[in-house]
Amino acid sequence: MVPPRPTQTGRRATTSRGIAGTASESELKKIPATWNADSIGEFREWVAEKGAAYVGSAFISDCADLAITLLITFAKSKGLPVSLERRSVSEDWSPRNAISAWRFRHEFGDMLSLSDTGGDYDKLLKIAKQKFGASHLYNVRRGNTKEVPRDSLTTGDLLVGEPHNHPGVLHTQVVLSSPDVRITVVDIEGIIALMKQKSVTAEDWKKAVTTVEALEILQGSQTTGGGGTQIMRRAWGVQTLAYYEYWNQQAQMRETLGEHNIRPTGTIYKQIEVVGSKSPFGADATLLPRRWDFDDFNRPDR
Repeated sequence: MVPPRPTQTGRRATTSRGIAGTASESELKKIPATWNADSIGEFREWVAEKGAAYVGSAFISDCADLAITLLITFAKSKGLPVSLERRSVSEDWSPRNAISAWRFRHEFGDMLSLSDTGGDYDKLLKIAKQKFGASHLYNVRRGNTKEVPRDSLTTGDLLVGEPHNHPGVLHTQVVLSSPDVRITVVDIEGIIALMKQKSVTAEDWKKAVTTVEALEILQGSQTTGGGGTQIMRRAWGVQTLAYYEYWNQQAQMRETLGEHNIRPTGTIYKQIEVVGSKSPFGADATLLPRRWDFDDFNRPDR
């Protein structure tokens, strides 16, 4: 039997503790730091520096976990407030979501915050990874994130979309760079073919290497039958609408290209998806930009 749909009573529900997710005065004094221009800037620098270290990790079970892990891990290092809302909204209501929402609301109300874990960030992270998914980061009505113009995306922001090869499934990616970063894309098959030929011109080599304006991203692991896939570093072509994969052997490729007087621009990637409908995030894919709502995290009543 599916529990009855919870009645909306504003931004949070009343529980035996008072207003769910609202910290007491003594608890608030333990969190003196707030998100401001400086701390948000530090968060972006931290993601740029530390984010790539998660590449290859398989301990994170789904794509949203990566974004949540980065946010809460940094917040812990600075004593910054974090609260996530899981209130159900009409467009994603289903029997399965109803059961999940009812269980969460019974334990936490509409909101999960540090007051629910006694200020314990590690416990907050563990619960958040279990209870929150891509839809909670995608839907701005919850107040966890807000929509921003795609050309204003920067490090630490999110891209949430629906891949063509997984219709109905939302997928979260963490942004590593601004959209105007230029990368070098190599045609691996083309380069291998050139290396086998005896007579190759400089122009032949140049045709196998292009410079692309792209958005570098960390692709959170996708849940599979056997668990989560590994975190991957990729890039999305802003104008080409193609999908690129980070080339692990950066130094070797630069040396190879240097022997033919080619100087790569930025990071080296290889193309893994063709442009258009066959690409998971091609021209027709829904790929929407999101940013953590830092101002909402600061609200004492959240």
